[in-house]
Amino acid sequence: MRIVGAFVLMGALALVWFMTLGRPEGAKLAYAPPDSAVISNTLKAYVINAGRLPSTEQGLMALVEEPKTGPKPRRWTQLMKRLPTDPWGNPYRYRLLSEERGKRSFELSSAGKDGILQTEDDWAKEIDW
Repeated sequence: MRIVGAFVLMGALALVWFMTLGRPEGAKLAYAPPDSAVISNTLKAYVINAGRLPSTEQGLMALVEEPKTGPKPRRWTQLMKRLPTDPWGNPYRYRLLSEERGKRSFELSSAGKDGILQTEDDWAKEIDW
C-alpha cells in the first residue's frame, strides 16, 4: 500500500513539473489563473453596480477608485482595497474587448517575469460572459 502511495505522489509531482515545464517561471504562472478568477468575479460585481464593465482606459483601477473619466458607472462601490499583482509583482493588465448586450468579454494579461509586454514569457486570458 505504501508503494502505491509513493507512486501516486511521484506521479503528482511529475505532473506538476510537466505542467510548469520544469521551470520556476512556469510555476509562478500557475498563480495567474486563480488571480484571473478573482478579478473576473470582482468585475461581475462591478457590472451589477455600474451597469457595464470598466473601459480599457479606466482599467482595473475602477475596482479600487471611482473612475474620473467616462463612461461613468451608474453606481460605484469600492470592491478591492488594492489590485492583485502577478507573481513577479507587476500589475495585471486589463483590456475591454466587447460590451455587447448579452456578451461581455475582456482580456487579462501579465507581462511575465521580464515585465515587458509581447515577449515570450507573457500570459493572457480572454474571459467571456
